[in-house]
Amino acid sequence: MLNEHFSVITDAAYRHDGTIFSMAGDSLLVGFNVPFPQPDAAARAWRTAHDMLRSFAPVHARWTKSRRRRRPASGSASPAARRSSATSARRTT
Repeated sequence: MLNEHFSVITDAAYRHDGTIFSMAGDSLLVGFNVPFPQPDAAARAWRTAHDMLRSFAPVHARWTKSRRRRRPASGSASPAARRSSATSARRTT
């Protein structure tokens, strides 16, 4: 998932001539006006942010749709929650 996430947002940064400094967790640090002057650096940063959001929307929609298919029926606890509940019940008896 992170590879797909970074692929989308780094492409947006490069489209607007951003310089990528680091990736940490799910964050990307992008600089403008480095290493070469960009008189419109603030506008590039703004356009990049919008481009990232626009470009990531289809990925987010696909992930959300995929997650809905895997989610248990309403009111059903996940297997981990059922195990935790059973373990707690054994401790109290």
